Amino acid sequence: MRFQRFALAVSVLGGIGFVVSTCLPIIVDPLISDILHRTIDYTNPIGPYITLFALPIAIGIYLVNAEDRFRQYSVPLTAMIMAAATFLSLLNFPGKAGINMFVMGSGLAYAFMLSLTVASYHHRPILATDNRKVDTDARIERIRLEYETWFRGILALTAFVAVPAGIIVFNAYKQGLDMYALSGVITSEAVTASLMYANVIYLAAFYFGILITAFLLVAFKKIEDLVDQLNKIESRKAVS
Repeated sequence: MRFQRFALAVSVLGGIGFVVSTCLPIIVDPLISDILHRTIDYTNPIGPYITLFALPIAIGIYLVNAEDRFRQYSVPLTAMIMAAATFLSLLNFPGKAGINMFVMGSGLAYAFMLSLTVASYHHRPILATDNRKVDTDARIERIRLEYETWFRGILALTAFVAVPAGIIVFNAYKQGLDMYALSGVITSEAVTASLMYANVIYLAAFYFGILITAFLLVAFKKIEDLVDQLNKIESRKAVS
C-alpha cells in the first residue's frame, strides 16, 4: 500500500467531522443547563473520551481509500464508516433527543459530503484522449457533455444542500429562543443560552462548508482535466 495524499486528507476530514458532531454537545449542553438553572443529569457514559474514536474512524477511511482492493467500494465504505460511527455515538447521549438530532444530522451530513468527494475523486471519464478507436467528434461531444454535467452537479449541490443549510443557520438564534424562552418570556438567561446554541449550529455549518469546499476543489480539478483533454483532441483534429 502506497501513501496517498487524498486518502489522508479525507481521513482527517472524517475524523474531525466526528469530533465536531460529538464534542460540541458535550461542551455546550451542560453550560446551557447551568445558565438556565436546570437540574438535568448531563452525565454521558463515555463523556468527552468519545472523541478518541475519531482516530480509528480516520484510519478506516484512509485504508478504504488508499488500498487498491477497496477502490471500487471506497464510496459506500466511507459512508458506512461515518454513518456507523454516528449512530454508535448516540449511545453516549441516552434520552437526549435534541442532542441526538444534532449528532445524527451533522454526522450524516458530513458522511454524505465525504462520500460525494470520494466518488468525484475516483471518477474517470469514459473516453480517454488516446482512445483512437472512437470517432474524434464523438470524443469531443462526450467530454463536453461531462463538462456540462459537472457544472450542473455543482449547481444542484448548491440548491440541494447550501440553501436548506443556510435557512437553518439564519434561524438558529430564533430556534434557540423558542426552546429556552419559557412561556414566551425572553430573559437574559434565555438570550445567552440561545446565543450558545446558535454558535454550535454556526460551527457545525462552518465545518460543513469546509467539506463542501473540499468537494469543489476535486470537482474543479476534474473540470480542468476535461478542458485539457478537449484541447488535446481538438489540436490533434486540427493537425490531421
